Amino acid sequence: MRLLVGTNAPPIMRCIEAVSSFSDNPFQFHDRYPEDENYFKPAEKLNIKPQNGRHINLGNLIPDTMNCELPLENHRGAGHRNFS
Repeated sequence: MRLLVGTNAPPIMRCIEAVSSFSDNPFQFHDRYPEDENYFKPAEKLNIKPQNGRHINLGNLIPDTMNCELPLENHRGAGHRNFS
């Protein structure tokens, strides 16, 4: 399994040396994240997209990427496992 993640946090944190400005900042991103208490709740199960029959995770969070369910898709060859 390959997981590639990119972030610009390290160079930004090097520019602003006071780490507490990130960790102790009370600012809320209301324009990016709704105040719905279930927004960061993981989806209980994968759903199927009716357009193509492939699996999709409708949640906004995957709490354990190393142990999450990867269903057999076979759309890209035998044994291919994936979800969107």
